[in-house]
Amino acid sequence: MSSVVMADACRRQRRLRRGMLVDPDRQEGYDRRCMRTLSLLFLVGTMVSACDREPAGPDGGVDGGVDDLSVIPSLDAACAIGGAKAMLRRLNLVVIYDRSGSMGDPGVGGDPATRWIPVGEGLKAFFTDADSLGVNATLQYFPYKKNDLEACNSSAYFFPDVPLTALPSTVFGDNISMTTPKGETPTYPAVQGAIAAAQKIAKDDTNAKVAIILVTDGEPNSCGSSVQNTSGALAAVAATIPTYVIGVGPSQQAIIDIATAGGAGAPVFVSVGDPTQTRADLLAALTKIRGQQVACEFALPPPPQGKVLDTEKVNVLYTPSMGAQQALGYDAACATGSGWHYDDPGKPTKVILCPTTCSTVQKDKGAGIDILFGCQTIGIL
Repeated sequence: MSSVVMADACRRQRRLRRGMLVDPDRQEGYDRRCMRTLSLLFLVGTMVSACDREPAGPDGGVDGGVDDLSVIPSLDAACAIGGAKAMLRRLNLVVIYDRSGSMGDPGVGGDPATRWIPVGEGLKAFFTDADSLGVNATLQYFPYKKNDLEACNSSAYFFPDVPLTALPSTVFGDNISMTTPKGETPTYPAVQGAIAAAQKIAKDDTNAKVAIILVTDGEPNSCGSSVQNTSGALAAVAATIPTYVIGVGPSQQAIIDIATAGGAGAPVFVSVGDPTQTRADLLAALTKIRGQQVACEFALPPPPQGKVLDTEKVNVLYTPSMGAQQALGYDAACATGSGWHYDDPGKPTKVILCPTTCSTVQKDKGAGIDILFGCQTIGIL
């Protein structure tokens, strides 16, 4: 938006709303204030009336007009030095799917109708779910399906059957439909390959969160795999790349131990016997994981050029899809569940919404978050 366009907009609005022409010198003063304020508001995406403020009247009040930031309580454009749109951190999921014979190979007594098919349908539903928009995923199977001789080679699992793909997508469903269960459970090399793949994704996309999802029905039992070495591999990266475990069938201590090592909490076990319920349970588990990982974390943008970040002069503005923009209160402890806080108050890199506010924003697909610099941080009242 050029300065000429902004000045013209302010002049037109002044004349339309006041129905009069004002003294040229006074008008020039109005325009300078209007353009300065409108520039800041435009930068943070706040299109409010910035041209209405008149000089103070004899009684010290405002001679007509409205507050420049009436939709942002307690903020005044005069203190703002700039701002930027906050970008939600992307989520990349590395999915490794157990296709061992126990998942449904009739040759070893498995029934695909009770595990392989309904679990696959649940995965398909997740990958095509409109609410998965903004999530990327890969898909790999174990044992390795392209070459039986590579089943114990961890490097083979580094290259997924479905490469990193934006969701929602039908590509995953098509791939699952072309895959059948067979073989043993080489969990350890599969996990090693998945970890390497996840680390590469994290390195290539530093503004994204990365997590592994392990879907399995049994204890590691081939290629030197054990609960101990599988758990050890996951525990080594759990601080930066958590692993969520979905167990297919009855609870098993081996799966619980692996999930604990993965750093994402207890596993979710989906029931078998009723295919419809199995599919629903699997989809619910994946949806829950997505909700936990698509947390309301926003990379803290740098302050305007030439300015130094003052952590006590940062505000977070929330614009619902329907309604006026509002400032969110800062609450380091999220004691009320509302507002926002820094990831590290001493050296912040992210702004994180508190749980209640996060839930509200997540449910509003049209919501916007902006970061405003320069004004004293508003706390929870």
